[in-house]
Amino acid sequence: MTDRNSDPAGTGPAPQFAPSRRTRRLAYPSDLTDTQWKRLEPLLPAEKPRGRQRFTSLREVVNGINYRWSTGCVWRMLPHDFPPWTTVYTYYRQWLNDGTLLQIHDSLLGRGRQRAAEPPARSGEPARVLHQASA
Repeated sequence: MTDRNSDPAGTGPAPQFAPSRRTRRLAYPSDLTDTQWKRLEPLLPAEKPRGRQRFTSLREVVNGINYRWSTGCVWRMLPHDFPPWTTVYTYYRQWLNDGTLLQIHDSLLGRGRQRAAEPPARSGEPARVLHQASA
């Protein structure tokens, strides 16, 4: 009788592979709901027509940013079921610099155009409140 975890030749257990990033993962409390994602998706920059095709899920990038701010972990300690920390950080910096992160923040908190009259936020402030809006 062969063990179902062994290889067909019977020389030992079959190798265990990590699940693909494309498989569904268990949700974190900081993850966006479907309703929140539908509001945010139009705010995110479209894929550029030239260059490499985007394979990273922007929803998972936003969830990664949200997770980092809700837990306070450093970028390198982002769990492995999010996109690589370098990818999430690259999007974070790009969106922080071009104002997308502020739009995401305002959308989650239900703020419209009233922000124009307010003083500019500190550098890391929009993402810090991002996790509170998704709770």
